[in-house]
Amino acid sequence: AVVSTQSTGILRFTRRFNPATVYKAIEHPGPCLELRMRKKGWTQEAGQYVFLQCSEISLFEWHPFTLTSAPEEDYLSVHIRKAGDWTSALYKIVAAHSKQKTVKEGKNTELQFSLAVDGPYGTPSDDIFRYNVSVLIGAGVGCTPYASILKSVWYKIKSGQNVDTKKLYFYWLCSDTKVFGWLNSQLKYILETLEELGASDYLEVRLHLTRFNNDKEMMENVAANQGSREDAITSLPNTQTKFGRPNWFKDFVEIGEKHAGNDIGIFFCGPAVLSESLDHNSSLANAKLEENGVDSMFFYNKENF
Repeated sequence: AVVSTQSTGILRFTRRFNPATVYKAIEHPGPCLELRMRKKGWTQEAGQYVFLQCSEISLFEWHPFTLTSAPEEDYLSVHIRKAGDWTSALYKIVAAHSKQKTVKEGKNTELQFSLAVDGPYGTPSDDIFRYNVSVLIGAGVGCTPYASILKSVWYKIKSGQNVDTKKLYFYWLCSDTKVFGWLNSQLKYILETLEELGASDYLEVRLHLTRFNNDKEMMENVAANQGSREDAITSLPNTQTKFGRPNWFKDFVEIGEKHAGNDIGIFFCGPAVLSESLDHNSSLANAKLEENGVDSMFFYNKENF
């Protein structure tokens, strides 16, 4: 594994990379560090990814991260989960370069240092807008490609641009409520703005907490807020976090029946074992829809990290 990583680093060193100035860091629950880089001469599409190298850690290590910024924004951003030696070292470097000498959760930290960036590169998520209806599914950190996509859609609708995709479903599966905090403020703003624009039906967010350890206080809070406009766990409007995993076959059949006559794209970012289940259940749903005489079909796309 070490040989492979170093070889990748050398190859990228001989190919091309551009320096990017990191000017802001925001720590989200998880912990998850959002880094924002100045966009000078960069172009990106929604859902793309880059390879990052930090010379203060290693000249040979390059790590892939999905861009969470939208093409319409004037900066590039990535969300980096603290997991492993390289990301732990990066957290320390961010703190060392920070004027505050520490990075605090939920706080904007001003700083100035450079990372080498190789990319952006395309992903299967580029195909989302080729379907009239798309189902976006992220597990844990697998939500990051959709941050860029959902924000880009929001910018287009807000500015009156035409969006070929007429309906988006966004599933986000997490085992820890803190992880919802990575994109919670952005999702809330998107949903509230779409509601103000009279387009609240465009995006349907379905959150699933897959592990909750019988948290009595949380369960009581959820029960007390049943029927409320805001979700008890995330405070997102018109959304209710569900406990456990979705019944994919049942959900896919219902979506297929609701959008009869349409090709429906399913896009997934997450572990391979769940990818296999989604692929299998989408095939079962297609067979059921055909049996019921419903003229719609699911097309499965995956992006495993």
